[in-house]
Amino acid sequence: MSSDECQQIPRLKASKIRNHRSKISLEKEEARERRRNSVELQNTFFLDMQSTYMRQPNYFNGLPADWRFNLEIVQQPIRARACGYGNKDYRSISPPIFIKLTVFNSSGPVNIENVDSQFFQLHASLHDLDSANCTTVWVKSSNPQHSQEKVLNLIGCRSEICHIYTDEHGIKGLWFIYANLGVRTENDYFLRFQLFYLGWEGFLNMGSSPIKELASIDSAKFKVFRNKQFPGVVECSQLTKCFAKQGANIPLRSEPEKVKNTSSEYEIVETNDTSDVEKSSSSSHKEKDRKGKYNSYSIENLIHRN
Repeated sequence: MSSDECQQIPRLKASKIRNHRSKISLEKEEARERRRNSVELQNTFFLDMQSTYMRQPNYFNGLPADWRFNLEIVQQPIRARACGYGNKDYRSISPPIFIKLTVFNSSGPVNIENVDSQFFQLHASLHDLDSANCTTVWVKSSNPQHSQEKVLNLIGCRSEICHIYTDEHGIKGLWFIYANLGVRTENDYFLRFQLFYLGWEGFLNMGSSPIKELASIDSAKFKVFRNKQFPGVVECSQLTKCFAKQGANIPLRSEPEKVKNTSSEYEIVETNDTSDVEKSSSSSHKEKDRKGKYNSYSIENLIHRN
């Protein structure tokens, strides 16, 4: 092999490397372009769908214009134990709050099978009974080290989606279940629930079109107690047990009897201790609270954006 040929070998390798890198760069750019085109196509299609339904007189926000919405609080909040400013001692409002949604049109109640329930969301806010001011968002911390910080007073999942459940009488309905709300500070409060529809004919409305309140309702007054003054949680209702059997995430109080698994056999142990249930429900609350953050904050952002 001549000296000229030997000198050309590194040049050929460098040329192949440059060509390979150029090819990879071109492929990446083409992939990015395809993704951009796909996103633009989806956005265009979504906007076209919106324009189509906006031109139709019988539709408003993706829903029939003659639909009316009624909220009924079937199970009201009664009392709660103040959670304080830590995150370890989490206690829910008792009993769980059950709100029924009924949809009407000009002919009467709409069959729930004709209602796309997945995009209905109910948003809860906390109000001071004395001043009727909204106290959901911020209260000042009593900790001197965090005196300038503000924390959420109403904690838990403040936005819940609609579910189809059967009540204790065997009647199907559209339900919102709040079993994961807690309050940090003691006082007399009431809750306000606002209904929103986040869909648009099967699509999720990310704020590109107005999201308006469809209905609202206020709960009865309930009291938040200090730890030592709290009289205890309310006994589970038949409706609570009915929803829990259908898969609703509702922590239930322990029964007077429970089965204890020993090394030799199962034995019945008489107990009224609810500490195990409370601990498990507390960990369940923490997990659901983490999962519910996106849900609550997303609906709040969409509402305030509009």
